[in-house]
Amino acid sequence: MAIALLQYEGIGVRTYAPEGPLDLSGKTGPLPSFRPGEVVGGDAGAEFVYAFFTPTAGLTLNQGDVLSVDNTGQAYQLTTSAAIRGNYVATFFLNGRYGDPGTASNGGNIWSYTFPSAGVYGVWLQRAGFSLVNFASSSVVTGLGETTATASQVKVPATATVSSKALQGLYFGATSGTFTANTTSGSATLTSVSSNQGLEIGMGVSGTGISAGAYIAAINGSTITLGNVVSGGSALATATNTGTTITWTTCSFTANTTNGSPTLTNISNVSGVYPNQAISGTGVSGTIVSINGVPGAYTITLSANASATGTSVSMTTSGYTIGAIWWPIIDKTN
Repeated sequence: MAIALLQYEGIGVRTYAPEGPLDLSGKTGPLPSFRPGEVVGGDAGAEFVYAFFTPTAGLTLNQGDVLSVDNTGQAYQLTTSAAIRGNYVATFFLNGRYGDPGTASNGGNIWSYTFPSAGVYGVWLQRAGFSLVNFASSSVVTGLGETTATASQVKVPATATVSSKALQGLYFGATSGTFTANTTSGSATLTSVSSNQGLEIGMGVSGTGISAGAYIAAINGSTITLGNVVSGGSALATATNTGTTITWTTCSFTANTTNGSPTLTNISNVSGVYPNQAISGTGVSGTIVSINGVPGAYTITLSANASATGTSVSMTTSGYTIGAIWWPIIDKTN
Protein backbone atom coordinates (compact mmCIF):
# COMPACT_ATOMS: atom_id res chain seq x y z
CA MET A 1 0.00 0.00 0.00
CA ALA A 2 1.06 3.59 -0.54
CA ILE A 3 2.21 5.93 2.19
CA ALA A 4 2.21 9.73 2.28
CA LEU A 5 5.52 11.42 1.47
CA LEU A 6 6.55 14.98 0.75
CA GLN A 7 6.93 15.29 -2.99
CA TYR A 8 9.96 17.26 -4.14
CA GLU A 9 10.63 18.86 -7.48
CA GLY A 10 13.51 18.03 -9.81
CA ILE A 11 14.98 21.52 -10.19
CA GLY A 12 17.31 22.45 -13.02
CA VAL A 13 19.06 20.44 -15.72
CA ARG A 14 19.55 16.83 -14.65
CA THR A 15 20.33 13.47 -16.12
CA TYR A 16 17.82 10.65 -15.97
CA ALA A 17 20.17 7.93 -17.19
CA PRO A 18 19.55 4.55 -15.54
CA GLU A 19 21.78 3.50 -12.64
CA GLY A 20 23.15 0.03 -12.18
CA PRO A 21 23.53 -2.86 -12.30
CA LEU A 22 22.43 -2.59 -8.69
CA ASP A 23 23.08 -4.94 -5.80
CA LEU A 24 19.96 -4.77 -3.66
CA SER A 25 21.77 -6.64 -0.87
CA GLY A 26 24.43 -3.93 -0.72
CA LYS A 27 27.22 -6.50 -0.41
CA THR A 28 29.08 -6.35 -3.71
CA GLY A 29 27.61 -3.46 -5.69
CA PRO A 30 25.83 -0.11 -5.43
CA LEU A 31 22.45 0.36 -3.82
CA PRO A 32 19.74 2.40 -5.61
CA SER A 33 19.65 6.14 -5.02
CA PHE A 34 15.85 6.07 -4.65
CA ARG A 35 13.25 3.55 -3.61
CA PRO A 36 10.78 2.16 -6.17
CA GLY A 37 7.74 4.40 -6.36
CA GLU A 38 9.62 7.63 -5.58
CA VAL A 39 7.96 10.48 -7.52
CA VAL A 40 9.25 13.84 -8.79
CA GLY A 41 7.26 16.53 -10.53
CA GLY A 42 8.01 18.17 -13.85
CA ASP A 43 6.60 20.98 -15.94
CA ALA A 44 3.35 20.92 -17.92
CA GLY A 45 1.78 18.49 -15.45
CA ALA A 46 4.48 15.84 -15.85
CA GLU A 47 5.29 13.32 -13.13
CA PHE A 48 8.14 10.84 -13.07
CA VAL A 49 8.43 7.68 -10.97
CA TYR A 50 11.49 5.61 -10.08
CA ALA A 51 11.28 1.86 -10.73
CA PHE A 52 13.49 -1.21 -11.02
CA PHE A 53 14.02 -2.60 -14.53
CA THR A 54 15.44 -6.13 -14.71
CA PRO A 55 16.40 -7.16 -18.27
CA THR A 56 17.44 -10.77 -18.74
CA ALA A 57 20.14 -9.74 -21.24
CA GLY A 58 21.70 -6.60 -22.62
CA LEU A 59 19.27 -4.45 -24.62
CA THR A 60 18.66 -0.88 -25.79
CA LEU A 61 15.65 1.25 -24.84
CA ASN A 62 14.73 4.55 -26.45
CA GLN A 63 13.12 7.49 -24.74
CA GLY A 64 9.37 6.97 -25.17
CA ASP A 65 9.44 3.16 -25.02
CA VAL A 66 6.52 1.90 -22.96
CA LEU A 67 7.06 -0.14 -19.79
CA SER A 68 4.62 -1.66 -17.34
CA VAL A 69 5.10 -1.48 -13.56
CA ASP A 70 3.68 -3.88 -10.96
CA ASN A 71 2.83 -3.19 -7.32
CA THR A 72 6.38 -3.99 -6.16
CA GLY A 73 7.92 -1.30 -8.36
CA GLN A 74 9.29 -3.74 -10.95
CA ALA A 75 9.15 -2.51 -14.55
CA TYR A 76 9.13 -4.65 -17.68
CA GLN A 77 8.68 -4.07 -21.41
CA LEU A 78 4.99 -3.86 -22.24
CA THR A 79 3.56 -6.49 -24.60
CA THR A 80 0.04 -7.85 -24.93
CA SER A 81 1.12 -11.27 -23.71
CA ALA A 82 2.85 -9.85 -20.62
CA ALA A 83 0.22 -7.23 -19.80
CA ILE A 84 -1.32 -7.81 -16.36
CA ARG A 85 -4.61 -6.10 -15.56
CA GLY A 86 -4.19 -3.50 -12.82
CA ASN A 87 -0.52 -2.77 -13.49
CA TYR A 88 0.20 0.76 -14.69
CA VAL A 89 2.23 1.80 -17.70
CA ALA A 90 4.70 4.65 -18.15
CA THR A 91 7.26 5.79 -20.70
CA PHE A 92 11.03 5.43 -20.42
CA PHE A 93 12.51 8.87 -19.72
CA LEU A 94 16.09 10.07 -20.27
CA ASN A 95 15.63 13.87 -20.47
CA GLY A 96 16.50 13.91 -24.17
CA ARG A 97 15.89 17.32 -25.74
CA TYR A 98 16.78 18.11 -29.32
CA GLY A 99 18.70 21.28 -29.99
CA ASP A 100 20.46 20.82 -26.64
CA PRO A 101 24.20 20.11 -26.99
CA GLY A 102 24.34 18.41 -23.58
CA THR A 103 25.60 14.86 -23.10
CA ALA A 104 25.00 12.23 -20.44
CA SER A 105 27.99 13.57 -18.49
CA ASN A 106 26.92 17.21 -18.37
CA GLY A 107 23.18 17.27 -18.10
CA GLY A 108 21.25 15.16 -20.54
CA ASN A 109 20.21 15.07 -24.18
CA ILE A 110 20.32 11.30 -24.37
CA TRP A 111 17.56 9.55 -26.31
CA SER A 112 18.71 5.93 -26.05
CA TYR A 113 20.37 3.82 -23.38
CA THR A 114 21.98 0.40 -23.73
CA PHE A 115 21.73 -1.83 -20.69
CA PRO A 116 25.04 -3.72 -20.87
CA SER A 117 23.91 -6.97 -19.26
CA ALA A 118 21.23 -8.71 -17.27
CA GLY A 119 20.64 -7.27 -13.83
CA VAL A 120 18.65 -4.79 -11.77
CA TYR A 121 18.69 -1.16 -12.91
CA GLY A 122 17.03 1.95 -11.53
CA VAL A 123 15.08 3.85 -14.20
CA TRP A 124 12.86 6.94 -14.35
CA LEU A 125 9.51 6.60 -16.07
CA GLN A 126 7.00 9.30 -17.00
CA ARG A 127 3.52 8.47 -15.72
CA ALA A 128 1.69 11.77 -16.29
CA GLY A 129 1.79 14.70 -18.71
CA PHE A 130 2.57 14.82 -22.42
CA SER A 131 5.17 12.23 -23.30
CA LEU A 132 6.94 10.78 -26.29
CA VAL A 133 5.47 7.31 -26.88
CA ASN A 134 6.64 4.39 -29.03
CA PHE A 135 3.76 4.13 -31.47
CA ALA A 136 3.00 1.44 -34.04
CA SER A 137 1.92 3.76 -36.86
CA SER A 138 2.52 7.22 -38.28
CA SER A 139 -1.24 7.67 -38.70
CA VAL A 140 -2.54 8.37 -35.20
CA VAL A 141 -6.18 7.55 -34.55
CA THR A 142 -7.58 9.72 -31.77
CA GLY A 143 -8.41 7.60 -28.75
CA LEU A 144 -7.17 5.15 -26.12
CA GLY A 145 -3.90 3.32 -26.51
CA GLU A 146 -3.73 -0.47 -26.75
CA THR A 147 -0.98 -3.02 -26.24
CA THR A 148 0.78 -4.75 -29.14
CA ALA A 149 2.86 -7.90 -29.58
CA THR A 150 5.94 -5.71 -30.06
CA ALA A 151 7.81 -4.96 -26.84
CA SER A 152 7.49 -1.37 -25.53
CA GLN A 153 5.12 -0.30 -28.31
CA VAL A 154 1.43 0.71 -28.32
CA LYS A 155 -1.20 1.45 -30.97
CA VAL A 156 -4.61 3.08 -31.42
CA PRO A 157 -6.71 1.22 -33.99
CA ALA A 158 -9.90 2.69 -35.41
CA THR A 159 -11.84 0.01 -33.49
CA ALA A 160 -10.89 -1.98 -30.42
CA THR A 161 -8.77 -5.08 -31.11
CA VAL A 162 -9.75 -8.37 -29.48
CA SER A 163 -6.13 -9.54 -29.26
CA SER A 164 -4.97 -6.39 -27.45
CA LYS A 165 -5.56 -4.85 -24.04
CA ALA A 166 -6.81 -1.31 -23.48
CA LEU A 167 -4.69 1.22 -21.58
CA GLN A 168 -6.99 3.50 -19.62
CA GLY A 169 -5.32 6.88 -19.29
CA LEU A 170 -3.14 6.83 -22.43
CA TYR A 171 -4.54 8.98 -25.23
CA PHE A 172 -3.39 10.20 -28.64
CA GLY A 173 -4.48 13.10 -30.78
CA ALA A 174 -4.56 13.67 -34.51
CA THR A 175 -1.41 14.27 -36.56
CA SER A 176 -3.20 16.66 -38.94
CA GLY A 177 -6.17 19.02 -38.99
CA THR A 178 -7.59 22.15 -40.56
CA PHE A 179 -8.67 25.68 -39.75
CA THR A 180 -9.82 28.63 -41.86
CA ALA A 181 -8.13 32.01 -42.14
CA ASN A 182 -7.79 35.08 -44.33
CA THR A 183 -4.65 35.49 -46.42
CA THR A 184 -3.26 38.65 -48.00
CA SER A 185 -0.96 38.50 -51.01
CA GLY A 186 2.56 39.50 -50.00
CA SER A 187 1.88 39.10 -46.28
CA ALA A 188 3.11 36.41 -43.88
CA THR A 189 0.16 37.00 -41.53
CA LEU A 190 -2.98 34.88 -41.36
CA THR A 191 -5.95 36.73 -39.85
CA SER A 192 -9.41 35.73 -38.59
CA VAL A 193 -8.10 32.27 -37.72
CA SER A 194 -11.15 30.13 -36.92
CA SER A 195 -9.40 28.18 -34.15
CA ASN A 196 -5.89 27.95 -32.78
CA GLN A 197 -6.63 24.81 -30.76
CA GLY A 198 -3.95 22.18 -31.23
CA LEU A 199 -1.65 24.54 -33.12
CA GLU A 200 1.98 25.00 -32.10
CA ILE A 201 4.97 27.03 -33.21
CA GLY A 202 7.03 25.08 -35.75
CA MET A 203 4.03 23.18 -37.14
CA GLY A 204 3.91 22.88 -40.93
CA VAL A 205 0.95 24.40 -42.79
CA SER A 206 -0.32 24.33 -46.37
CA GLY A 207 -3.25 25.67 -48.37
CA THR A 208 -4.28 27.90 -51.26
CA GLY A 209 -1.89 30.86 -51.42
CA ILE A 210 0.49 29.39 -48.80
CA SER A 211 4.10 29.01 -49.91
CA ALA A 212 5.63 25.52 -49.89
CA GLY A 213 7.64 24.90 -46.73
CA ALA A 214 5.61 27.32 -44.57
CA TYR A 215 5.41 26.77 -40.82
CA ILE A 216 3.82 28.57 -37.87
CA ALA A 217 6.33 31.08 -36.48
CA ALA A 218 4.03 32.87 -33.99
CA ILE A 219 0.48 32.58 -32.64
CA ASN A 220 -1.32 35.63 -31.29
CA GLY A 221 -4.98 34.84 -30.68
CA SER A 222 -6.74 34.78 -34.05
CA THR A 223 -3.59 35.93 -35.87
CA ILE A 224 -0.80 33.61 -37.02
CA THR A 225 2.57 34.62 -38.47
CA LEU A 226 4.23 32.21 -40.86
CA GLY A 227 7.90 31.50 -41.45
CA ASN A 228 9.61 29.60 -44.25
CA VAL A 229 13.04 28.02 -44.04
CA VAL A 230 12.89 27.04 -47.72
CA SER A 231 12.53 30.58 -49.06
CA GLY A 232 14.12 32.25 -46.04
CA GLY A 233 12.43 34.51 -43.50
CA SER A 234 8.69 35.01 -43.77
CA ALA A 235 6.33 32.87 -45.81
CA LEU A 236 4.57 35.48 -47.89
CA ALA A 237 1.14 34.51 -49.18
CA THR A 238 0.78 34.35 -52.95
CA ALA A 239 -2.94 35.17 -53.00
CA THR A 240 -5.62 37.10 -51.11
CA ASN A 241 -8.44 34.89 -49.88
CA THR A 242 -11.16 34.99 -47.22
CA GLY A 243 -11.92 31.93 -45.11
CA THR A 244 -9.50 29.69 -46.99
CA THR A 245 -8.85 26.24 -45.53
CA ILE A 246 -5.39 25.77 -44.03
CA THR A 247 -4.08 22.28 -43.22
CA TRP A 248 -1.63 21.69 -40.39
CA THR A 249 0.49 18.56 -40.08
CA THR A 250 3.01 16.91 -37.81
CA CYS A 251 5.46 14.08 -38.52
CA SER A 252 6.23 15.47 -41.97
CA PHE A 253 8.53 18.16 -43.35
CA THR A 254 10.73 19.13 -46.29
CA ALA A 255 14.52 19.19 -46.29
CA ASN A 256 17.56 19.37 -48.54
CA THR A 257 19.60 16.17 -49.02
CA THR A 258 23.19 15.64 -50.17
CA ASN A 259 24.22 12.38 -51.80
CA GLY A 260 26.56 10.47 -49.47
CA SER A 261 25.77 12.62 -46.43
CA PRO A 262 23.62 11.73 -43.38
CA THR A 263 22.77 15.39 -42.73
CA LEU A 264 19.49 17.03 -43.74
CA THR A 265 19.42 20.83 -43.97
CA ASN A 266 16.80 23.54 -44.58
CA ILE A 267 14.31 21.71 -42.36
CA SER A 268 10.88 23.25 -42.94
CA ASN A 269 9.55 22.31 -39.47
CA VAL A 270 10.17 19.83 -36.65
CA SER A 271 6.67 19.46 -35.23
CA GLY A 272 6.16 15.79 -34.36
CA VAL A 273 9.72 14.92 -35.44
CA TYR A 274 11.95 13.15 -32.90
CA PRO A 275 15.12 11.04 -32.68
CA ASN A 276 14.66 7.27 -33.20
CA GLN A 277 11.73 7.79 -35.59
CA ALA A 278 11.84 5.91 -38.88
CA ILE A 279 12.12 8.34 -41.80
CA SER A 280 11.36 8.03 -45.49
CA GLY A 281 11.72 10.29 -48.53
CA THR A 282 13.40 10.29 -51.94
CA GLY A 283 16.96 9.09 -51.32
CA VAL A 284 16.38 8.82 -47.55
CA SER A 285 15.79 5.84 -45.27
CA GLY A 286 16.71 4.60 -41.81
CA THR A 287 16.07 6.50 -38.58
CA ILE A 288 16.68 9.94 -37.13
CA VAL A 289 19.77 9.98 -34.90
CA SER A 290 19.66 13.59 -33.70
CA ILE A 291 18.08 16.99 -34.28
CA ASN A 292 20.31 19.99 -33.67
CA GLY A 293 20.09 23.77 -33.91
CA VAL A 294 17.37 26.27 -33.15
CA PRO A 295 13.90 26.97 -34.63
CA GLY A 296 14.31 28.05 -38.23
CA ALA A 297 17.82 26.61 -38.43
CA TYR A 298 17.57 22.92 -37.52
CA THR A 299 19.66 20.14 -39.04
CA ILE A 300 18.87 16.42 -38.79
CA THR A 301 21.41 13.60 -38.70
CA LEU A 302 20.28 10.24 -40.09
CA SER A 303 21.43 6.69 -39.40
CA ALA A 304 22.28 6.25 -43.11
CA ASN A 305 23.67 8.47 -45.83
CA ALA A 306 21.30 9.93 -48.40
CA SER A 307 21.50 8.27 -51.81
CA ALA A 308 20.52 11.39 -53.76
CA THR A 309 20.89 15.16 -53.70
CA GLY A 310 17.62 17.07 -53.57
CA THR A 311 15.99 20.36 -52.57
CA SER A 312 12.81 20.59 -50.49
CA VAL A 313 12.38 16.82 -50.49
CA SER A 314 9.21 15.67 -48.73
CA MET A 315 9.90 13.56 -45.62
CA THR A 316 7.59 11.54 -43.40
CA THR A 317 8.39 10.00 -40.03
CA SER A 318 6.84 7.23 -37.94
CA GLY A 319 7.43 5.20 -34.81
CA TYR A 320 7.25 7.79 -32.01
CA THR A 321 4.63 10.42 -31.29
CA ILE A 322 3.32 12.55 -28.42
CA GLY A 323 0.64 11.05 -26.19
CA ALA A 324 -1.17 12.31 -23.11
CA ILE A 325 -0.55 9.95 -20.21
CA TRP A 326 -2.45 10.21 -16.93
CA TRP A 327 -1.41 7.31 -14.66
CA PRO A 328 -2.56 4.79 -17.27
CA ILE A 329 -3.38 1.26 -16.19
CA ILE A 330 -3.84 -2.00 -18.09
CA ASP A 331 -7.60 -2.24 -18.12
CA LYS A 332 -8.97 -5.28 -19.88
CA THR A 333 -8.98 -7.54 -22.90
CA ASN A 334 -11.13 -5.83 -25.55
